[in-house]
Amino acid sequence: MFDAHKELPGMIVAWVATTLKKHQPAAGASAPASTESIFLELIDHPGGVEKAVRNSLRLRKRDPKAVLFQESRNEPPRYEHLQAGDNKGAVELMKLNATAYPHSPNVYDSLSDAISRMARRIWRVRNAKKALELLPSDTTDPRTAAKQSKRVPSKNEAIG
Repeated sequence: MFDAHKELPGMIVAWVATTLKKHQPAAGASAPASTESIFLELIDHPGGVEKAVRNSLRLRKRDPKAVLFQESRNEPPRYEHLQAGDNKGAVELMKLNATAYPHSPNVYDSLSDAISRMARRIWRVRNAKKALELLPSDTTDPRTAAKQSKRVPSKNEAIG
């Protein structure tokens, strides 16, 4: 394998000795967590999306060029939140992704998808509430119309 470059094994051993062996963490100490691992850990817990977004924005404010996470690493959690019905959390993660990767078309495509899902849900809820509100006075449904004819008018309603 090293026939063409016989010096490589010695260089690799020297690099390992100087880089890895001499810079080992103290006994019992663990290596510092990366911003990405902190981010991914936070979003897996209740209320974690908000904490992760705040933490990431704070890091970005301190260092505008900081790499908060790899763009592709944020994609599975975003869609997990969408599938779980946490549209707001998914939108927040996707907005953060747009902050971290403002030149990525994929980021904006995902963000528009999440906003669309959230907007549809809002419209479904609004329309369902309106339907329930109008249901008692519905004269187009024979079941409701029959109930209306049996109903005793209130004092405030005109009797015609």
